[in-house]
Amino acid sequence: GVRDNMDYWADMFVSTGRAVLIVDSHTPRGLDELESWRLVCAGQALSGAERSGDVAVALKTLHDRDDLTGDVILLGASHGGWTAMEFVAHAATGERPAGLSHWPEAPDALLDRVSALVLLYPYCGVLNSAEPTRWEGAPPALFVLAEYDSIVSTPDCIARAESFRADGSEVEIAVLPGADHGFDQQEKSLFSTLVFDAEHRDRARTIVLEFLTSNGLL
Repeated sequence: GVRDNMDYWADMFVSTGRAVLIVDSHTPRGLDELESWRLVCAGQALSGAERSGDVAVALKTLHDRDDLTGDVILLGASHGGWTAMEFVAHAATGERPAGLSHWPEAPDALLDRVSALVLLYPYCGVLNSAEPTRWEGAPPALFVLAEYDSIVSTPDCIARAESFRADGSEVEIAVLPGADHGFDQQEKSLFSTLVFDAEHRDRARTIVLEFLTSNGLL
């Protein structure tokens, strides 16, 4: 759900002159703290594929505002990174996400507005449907991964990213040495063994800014 790391990344984007929208997929669905930490994080509720419909609605909402112009960068951490990948996969194929009664706009038009993906330690396992055959039209993507991720498989994400790259997509991969899952997040569940690490977070920030700058987005 929405934790302190989303405020951190929002502040980074605001400092570059961009507007920011933080999408809360949990509260409108009535998911409480226990359900968020246990069921959603374990993939037992609100899959990335279902949640990807929220991205489509958010993109439409941004486009309809008169005070905003320009491209959109999608940043997702962990489950949010999985969600961003699922949005691309569904928009590229036109397959409607389970969470939508209908696309709010033509899916290819929504995808065209996304100029880059920043994926922080996303889930890339078998439930993630984003494959090279479902990635056509995807924007440049950056995977920022933790070397010793104890929640998701970093090798799975590297393999997935390299498959996109082999198919001709623009993909960058950065693995933070010594980092674990959620290194940028200070708020943890009660019994979490994950550790916040400001140095890893700062390094990730530098990597993200360099990626965006190299793609002409800053």
